Amino acid sequence: MNERIDVLIVGAGPTGLTLACELISQGISFRIIDKSTSSTKASRAIGISARALEVLHHFGAAEPLVQRGVRCGHAYFQSGARRTAKISAATVRHCRFPFMLSVPQSATEEVLEHRLTELGGTVERGVELVGLNVRTDSVIATVATADGAAEESVTAGWVVGADGSHSAVRKFSGIPFETQEAPETFMIVDVFGERSSTDAGHYYFHPDGMALIAPLPDGSFRLAATVHGAQGRTATLEYVQELFDRRTGSGIRVRELRDAGWGVATVKVRTGIASRYRSGRCLIAGDAAHSYGPLGGQGMNGGIQDAFNLAWKLALVCRGVAGESLLDSYEKERLHGASLAMQAATSQTKLATIRPRVLRQLRDALLGLGTVTGLLDRLLVPTLTQLSIGYPVEALPGSDKATSAQTGRRVPDVAIAGGSATVRVHDLLKPGRFTALVLGARQPDVPEIERIAKHFEARHKGLVSPVVLGRETIALSLAGIEQQVDAGGVVHDVLAADRPTVLLVRPDGRLAGRRSLAEAQEFDSVLDQVLGSTAPLAAATR
Repeated sequence: MNERIDVLIVGAGPTGLTLACELISQGISFRIIDKSTSSTKASRAIGISARALEVLHHFGAAEPLVQRGVRCGHAYFQSGARRTAKISAATVRHCRFPFMLSVPQSATEEVLEHRLTELGGTVERGVELVGLNVRTDSVIATVATADGAAEESVTAGWVVGADGSHSAVRKFSGIPFETQEAPETFMIVDVFGERSSTDAGHYYFHPDGMALIAPLPDGSFRLAATVHGAQGRTATLEYVQELFDRRTGSGIRVRELRDAGWGVATVKVRTGIASRYRSGRCLIAGDAAHSYGPLGGQGMNGGIQDAFNLAWKLALVCRGVAGESLLDSYEKERLHGASLAMQAATSQTKLATIRPRVLRQLRDALLGLGTVTGLLDRLLVPTLTQLSIGYPVEALPGSDKATSAQTGRRVPDVAIAGGSATVRVHDLLKPGRFTALVLGARQPDVPEIERIAKHFEARHKGLVSPVVLGRETIALSLAGIEQQVDAGGVVHDVLAADRPTVLLVRPDGRLAGRRSLAEAQEFDSVLDQVLGSTAPLAAATR
């Protein structure tokens, strides 16, 4: 029998690779397998949100990916021959990636797998999960090479299915996943043609249906359109040209079509969300857990964020720091995120495919008014970037529910302009640890800061990293407390800290609670709930 590992990851797409990179960064043993002999060569999912880029930045994969993509800072809405509305990422604040990145999924997987290799991991390709024996304390997985020549038993503490819509993990663990066929038929192809370069997405509304055009870095562009007719109709060059002429009026001359991953043909998509994300020691993430329509890039972005949410919780459980109950919050939080994403994808499609003329005119007028007033940016940009999505208080493990309406939301990644370099708030977060971010502290507060730091270390050893972020440098005698200076006071203004305040920030950058410095010790109750049944003195490192 092979040596037991902490986690077996099944599936090496963006979700599985994100989870692997996060786990290896936190010292968790794992294997990641994929039945395909290579990563995808198709463009498939091309839009990466600002929030997903923040996740990838956490382990050093965002910047090389940005270099390979197109930064889309705007989106235009056009009804017939008339442009009706515009949204702009210029309104995004406190984020290092204020744009939607258009990049082929093939490049995303290449960058993530390369980063995993740099971190010391490897993907086992041509290896398929063929059986699962789930026990109370472990999972015995049977894996086989794609040609069936070799078979092996793998003992793991946990198995995560990131193996797509036909997930073997989901099937073997008995997790229900009912989907329904979307009412629309879609054509999704990559197109080469004569067109001026652009860094914007274009939505075209037409009585016959909608069309989306987005740029790709090789000079081609993605066309997604609702069409009439049955699934499987071949999308010929002439058919696509006629659709462009009728729907967009853009004057594009199509030269070549490329399969984006769904075939050069019309397709039906199925949508749905799994009823649960965990069954015993089996968990699912990404397309194994949810399936959306093709608009908005919700699937891949959701999977990346599934992996980020799951990674720190799995790491704490595998180390023996937290009880298994912590993993129940993964399902609660990410089911909420999936529901919001489904609503967004459905709403976009319904808005774009309104048929009655009066309703179309009303839609166009409202979109135009929203552009002029800035309301459209305020409503749509936070959703498209996914920066505004929070988790419901009742789903949060141990959150300090009484202290802040922002509990469960992403902490703004404010730039800290101090010294010779600019550091951002998210740079202060440590993998797998909570951060006690002390704001507004001055020299007389040092004894209380050091007392709290000693208390957290004694009671929750290695789980909480204290960071002092004041408007001025203070003299700290206790080692192990990081200090940054918010010389301009921007962070204090954004986070509304006009007196000594402590923010307890989760490893995934979400707010767990807010207290005055004098009350910071009350975070013990929050942390004890996160740890569940595990004693709070358990070490957070091996």
